[in-house]
Amino acid sequence: MSAVFADAGRHGEGPLARLFAEATTLEQAGRFAEAETLLRQALQIAPEHPHAIHMMGIVAFRSGNEEEACRLMERSIALSPNTGLYYRNICAIYRALGRLEAARAAGLRAVSLTPEDPHAHTNLAIVHYDLLELDEAFACCERALTLKPDYPEAHFEKAEIQLLRGDYEAGWEEYEWRFQLPQAAGMLPKTEKPQWDGAPIAEGRLLLVADQGFGDVIQFSRYIPWAATRCRELLIAGSSELKPILSQFSELRGIYNRWDEIPEYVAYCPLSSLPRLAGTRPETIPAPIPYLRADLARTAA
Repeated sequence: MSAVFADAGRHGEGPLARLFAEATTLEQAGRFAEAETLLRQALQIAPEHPHAIHMMGIVAFRSGNEEEACRLMERSIALSPNTGLYYRNICAIYRALGRLEAARAAGLRAVSLTPEDPHAHTNLAIVHYDLLELDEAFACCERALTLKPDYPEAHFEKAEIQLLRGDYEAGWEEYEWRFQLPQAAGMLPKTEKPQWDGAPIAEGRLLLVADQGFGDVIQFSRYIPWAATRCRELLIAGSSELKPILSQFSELRGIYNRWDEIPEYVAYCPLSSLPRLAGTRPETIPAPIPYLRADLARTAA
């Protein structure tokens, strides 16, 4: 949910404005209890202030209390029914609660009130995607990117739509924007070595990085043998929990779960970027069956 109260200062320089600004800073820093304390102070000054109530909803959402966040945001909307930001944020909360029809209605209201807000269009795109309304989702992404061409969330959502449609060439290219997402920090090694472009490596090691969740690592590990044909020596960095799976690939010369233990390499590549480099199309997905096997001893047990 994109919910930053950058406009809190419009309330002037009084105590409410200062409380809003400080609470926003604390919320963005993950200091939710302290933010809530300040917002309660604001509500003592103005018990029905929609911004204070809405920000309380944001803090509740960040703290994992989605039902309470929904209740608070609905109350803020009742108090200020023409504030686009409120609909933009509750769109994401309705989606988190699985209330997709309500999320779509809120998203449509948000873009009607704030048509120049790329975040609102992207939130609505995600809901359309969940409802498999792919044409509508794609149009929302295009609108968001017209407004903000370097917006990673819109690019990533566009990639998901293109891949689901089977537009692999464009989809894999857009999928590279995932590393610009805020939650991607720390996903790749801090190095000056280049990201691999798929060209053969005559000398030196190539490092693959298991950059996504367990399911994606299992899915994209089918490309490890292909990558091994392009280099002299292949390493991989990933979670220790995945070692029993990754160790099934004889092409790997080392599996590491700490950056500081990895030997020298000449280039790296996220595991989930291999389909793009391999020029994957539905008919060319590597599909040996099986390409992974359950451990026999564990199966017997």
